[in-house]
Amino acid sequence: MLYSRDAGGGGLWRVSANGGEEEQVTGLGGEVEGHLWPDALPNGKGILLTRNIGTSTQDSISVVSLETGRITTL
Repeated sequence: MLYSRDAGGGGLWRVSANGGEEEQVTGLGGEVEGHLWPDALPNGKGILLTRNIGTSTQDSISVVSLETGRITTL
């Protein structure tokens, strides 16, 4: 399960559907204010999301690898 602890679009977390320890998937830093509208990719290896950087003209669509945590801007 993927979720945000902050209704305002903070970093993303995940936990197994069976329970257990939660794991931080993304964090915020620099000018990034939030990760919005996350959607799991069909292969289960990544998340498509919007990186909120203040205004809609500065925001970006990105993919986060669940294996490495690497964020790739599309």
